[in-house]
This record gives sequence, C-alpha cells and structure tokens, in this order.
Amino acid sequence: MMACTRKNLEVIKALVEHGANPLLKNKDGWNCFHIASREGHPQVLRYLLDVSPSCWDTESTIKRTPLHTAAMHGCVDAVELLLERCQYKPDSRDKCGVTPFMDAIQNGHVDIARLLLEKHQACCTAMDALGAQALHRAAVTAQDEAIRFLISELGVDVNERATDVQLTALHYAAKEGHTHTIQTLLSLGADVHAKDGKNRSALHAACAGQQADAARILLRAGLEDAPDGTGTLARQLARKPDVIQEKIHLDGPCKCSCSRGGEDIATSSCRTWLRSVWIGTSIWTSLESSKPTSISQQGRLAHLTLFVSPACLMGICGGGSRLTLTDVEEDVENLGKEHP
Repeated sequence: MMACTRKNLEVIKALVEHGANPLLKNKDGWNCFHIASREGHPQVLRYLLDVSPSCWDTESTIKRTPLHTAAMHGCVDAVELLLERCQYKPDSRDKCGVTPFMDAIQNGHVDIARLLLEKHQACCTAMDALGAQALHRAAVTAQDEAIRFLISELGVDVNERATDVQLTALHYAAKEGHTHTIQTLLSLGADVHAKDGKNRSALHAACAGQQADAARILLRAGLEDAPDGTGTLARQLARKPDVIQEKIHLDGPCKCSCSRGGEDIATSSCRTWLRSVWIGTSIWTSLESSKPTSISQQGRLAHLTLFVSPACLMGICGGGSRLTLTDVEEDVENLGKEHP
C-alpha cells in the first residue's frame, strides 16, 4: 500500500513478486487499488488489474469505491481507465448516498463529471442520503463552474429543493457565506425570495451562519427580512457584530416602541422601552418569543442594536420621537451600572 502512494512501478512489482497481497485492506477498508486511484497512477492501476483482476471490486468501510476516490481527487486518467476496465455500477453510492458524479462536481472536476455522464450513464440529479443533489453540494463548496455546467448545460433547475427541509442551492451558499456563488446562482435565475419548508429565506441562512457579506448581497438583491414559520426574523439569528451592523445599515424601519403603528410616542416611552430591552424583558415579549433564563450584557447590546435603527436613534423614525444618539449612550451607560 505504501508503495502505491508513489509512481515507482518497479518497487510495486518487486513487492508483488515477493508475495505482497494486492487485496489486503487497511483499517478503513482501502486496498492498494484504492490508494493508486487516489494518486491517479494509470500505470500502477493497469499493473494491479493485470496481476489481480478482482482488485477493483472493493469498497471502503463507508462503501466508497476506487471510482469515488479517483473522481473526488480529480484524477482524469485514472477515471478513464476505471471506466474502461472495471465494472462499477452507474451511480454507485457510499454510506452517505454520494455518487462519483457528486464527488466530481462538489470538488469542481467538471471534466470528470462529463466523462461519467458520457461513459457511465451517471445521473446529474441523483440525490444523496439527505436528499441533496450535486447542485446543492456544489453550492456548499462554492464550485461556480460546476454550478454553471449543471444549470446551463445539463438543464438542472437552479431552484431545485433538497432534503426534507426543502432547501435551495441559494440557502446552502448563503449559509456558507460564498458571496460569489450567491451571485452566480442569482445570475442563473435563482429565486432570491425562495423559502424552505420552514418558511426561511436565504437571509435566515446567511444570518444563522453569521455571514455578513452574504446578507448584504441578498438584501441588495431585493430580499427583505420576514418571519419564518416560528415568527423568527433573520436578524434575530445574527450574533457577530459585523452581521448585526449589516442589518442596522440595510434594515427598514426599526422595531422599537416609538415606531409601532406610526403613533407619536413620547421620548420617555422610548426610553422606558430601551430600559426594558436592556434588562432582557420586553424585547422577548414583543417578538413573541420565550424569555431566556439569562442574557449577558454583550447579548443585551447586540439585541438592542438589532431592534433600534440609526433612524430611530437620530429621531427621524416613523414614531416621531426625539431620542438622540447621545441620550442612548448616556442611558446605556447608566443602565449598565444598574444592571451589569
């Protein structure tokens, strides 16, 4: 096996001639043919097939074949040889339901994906054990060329749903923060307003993944924050300061008391609301969420910035209050002393 990690065919021949067993497996279920497939050595693979014709017919402990391995690592010559001399079933699946075609696509090996389609009748819309297709896996790994290949050349639906949750490729790319992939999907016709089975948009995915740049692109593409099936807004999932700041800059009217229903509420009311937010009470009621058992000072500040916009702080929001930024800074300082 160690010899198969190198291209020195003479060493491999000498070992086999002195009794080395090509079918021997390691703890992961790999034999030397697996290793040679990973390294992409056609000469070694041909020799092993000559001396041990059945060595190709093997699976690892997680049911991955040498064809999976060669496709994953982009070994074009090895894949061509395996398709020519071995009898792997089309779309053979590992324990996660992944096919060699999926391996090629999610690692950006479009040339190998073409080979598998042309010579092995691979299915470009096969699903893994969770219900995700090659498209969704490519979105996770930011393989834009592979995504264009699937959609533009093979006709895969850019808005195809995955898993029981009905996620789109855009959801996956947003969660991972792949901004260029988000732009690629949108340019190929992805629905920026698409919701999953829990009524969550890609903005929810971006905020849950703490991906500020992804959130920015989605917002600028016209996606607005809206409650999911449980009433949770995407902004509520933001925890990192840059994600929170992105929401402050791009959100519409704030959610504080002074702007509710467009009523003209006095500054004192807004300050009362600010106080209750700081100590972690009314914000949870206003969001119709369960009150947490405890909330840190940093957490209070984070949630405060989520629901009070700069427009409100400067006294120009819909409620018509005149709560200035200086007022808030003073109040927060005092509240921090009262409720550390």
